[in-house]
Amino acid sequence: MVQSTLERALNFFNRLLETVINFAPWLWIAAALLVLALGLYALDKSAFSKARDWFAARGRTVALWSAVGLSALIGVFILSVAQRAINLRFENQQTTRYSKLEDPSGGQTVQSSPSVSIASTVTFTRSFTLPPDFAKRLGNNAEQTLNGYLGNISYNGSLKDVQDGFKRDRNGILYTRTYTIEQNSPVKLEAADTSVDFSFGDTGAGRSYYRAAFTGTYRFSNPNDAPARMQFTFPLPAGSGTLSDFEMSINGKKLDQADLEQGYIWAGSVDAKAKLEVVVKYRNQGAKTWSYQFGARREPIKDFKLRVNSPRSVSYLRGSLYPTNQTGVLEWNLKNIITSQSVVIAFPELSLRETLTKLYVFAPLALLGALLWALLYGWRRRIHLEPARFALAALALALGLGISSVLMGYIPTGVALSLGAIIAAALGILALGRRFALPIIVSSLAPLAFLSGGNAGLWLTLAALIFVLSLLPVDTLERLRPARKP
Repeated sequence: MVQSTLERALNFFNRLLETVINFAPWLWIAAALLVLALGLYALDKSAFSKARDWFAARGRTVALWSAVGLSALIGVFILSVAQRAINLRFENQQTTRYSKLEDPSGGQTVQSSPSVSIASTVTFTRSFTLPPDFAKRLGNNAEQTLNGYLGNISYNGSLKDVQDGFKRDRNGILYTRTYTIEQNSPVKLEAADTSVDFSFGDTGAGRSYYRAAFTGTYRFSNPNDAPARMQFTFPLPAGSGTLSDFEMSINGKKLDQADLEQGYIWAGSVDAKAKLEVVVKYRNQGAKTWSYQFGARREPIKDFKLRVNSPRSVSYLRGSLYPTNQTGVLEWNLKNIITSQSVVIAFPELSLRETLTKLYVFAPLALLGALLWALLYGWRRRIHLEPARFALAALALALGLGISSVLMGYIPTGVALSLGAIIAAALGILALGRRFALPIIVSSLAPLAFLSGGNAGLWLTLAALIFVLSLLPVDTLERLRPARKP
C-alpha cells in the first residue's frame, strides 16, 4: 500500500511537471500582460491604489477557494491511489500459489433430476433345428460345436441367467437358448419439491462465489398391484466442488452408501401401491451459474416445484425455463411436466474486481458532486460558506472513502466499504456542520450503489432525485396548495 502510494505520487508530480512545461509559453504571455497592466496602473496612482485595495480585500477569499480546488484534486489523487492499490492486490493474489483467504474450487453447478424405475423380469428364447444328416457329422460333441452359433444379443437391462438346451430325435437336433433379463422401466415422479438458498462470498483474487443449500423432497409409488423391486437414483451435482452436510433419507430412514460413482442409489422391494418419500439435502460452493436439468429420457413429473432464494439479482439462460413467479422468492410451479429444457440461472455481478473498479471510478465524481451539492445547498438556504471548511471536507471525504481499500485486507469487502462510507460521512459532517448532513451523507453512500449489482442505476437515480428536491425552495409545497377564497 505504501509503495503503491509513493509510485502514484511520483507519477502524479511527473505528469504535473510535464503539464507546466507544455503551458510554459502561455505562462510567459500571462506574465507579460500582468507587467503591462501594472505599468498602466502605475501611470495613475489613484487607480493603482484602488486596484491594490480590491485585490487585497479579495485575495484571501480567492486563495481560500483555490485551496478548496487544490483539496479536491488531492482527494481525487487519494482515491486513485486506493483504486491502484486494490488492483495491485488482486493481481498479486491471482498469481500467488497460496492465499490466506478462501478460494473455492466449485464452478458452474448442474443438478440433474433424479430418476425412478421399477424392475421387471423378461424371458425369451432363441432356437434352431439341424437336419439329421448334418447332426450325424457333428458326432457326440454337437453341444460344444453349436454353442457359439447364436452369438451375443443386445438387450436393455441386466442379464441374470442363460440356459442352453439340446434335444436329439430322428428329425435332427433342436438347439435352444433361454435368456432371463432384468429390466428397469421408468416410473413417473409424483412430486418434486425442491429449494435452493444462496449466499455469496468473495475470494482474495477478486472473484465471487456462491454458497448453495439444496433441499429436495421427491415422492413416488409402486404402480403395480403386486410388490415390486424399485430403484431411486439421485445423481450428484456436476461442477459442485466439495459437498457438505449431505443427507439422503427414504421414508425417514437415512441412507449410507460408499460407492458414489453413479450417484446415490436406493433399491428395494416396495409393496403394491405403496408410496415413498425421499429427502435429499446438501451444501456446496459454486460460481457463475446454477442449473437444474431434467431427465434425458424426458421422464414425466406430475408436480414440480423449485424455489430459489437469492439476495442478488439473477439472469436466465435464453431458452431455459423461466420462473412462474418472479416477485420475492423465485418459483417454478409446473404440472405434468415433460421437457428437455432446464432451469439455468446466472449471477452476472459476481466479479468483485469489476464491481470495485466501477465503484472507485465513480468515487471521485461523488467527491466533487458532494462539494458542488453542498455549495448549492448552502447558497440556496443562505448559509454562510466557509472555504476552509470545504477544503477540510474534501480531504475528509477522500480519506473516508479511501480508507476502505486498507480495511479490505482485514475485514470482508462489503463491511469495509460500508465502514469507509460511514467514516467519510461522519468526517464530512464534522467539517461542514450538521446543516450540510443531507448532501454529505447521500454523496458518501452513493458509491455503494454498485454493490447492488444491476440496481446501481436505480439507486443513483434516487440520489439525483434527492439532489433536485433539496435545492427546491422551502415554500414549494405551500405554493402548490390552491389559494384560499376570500
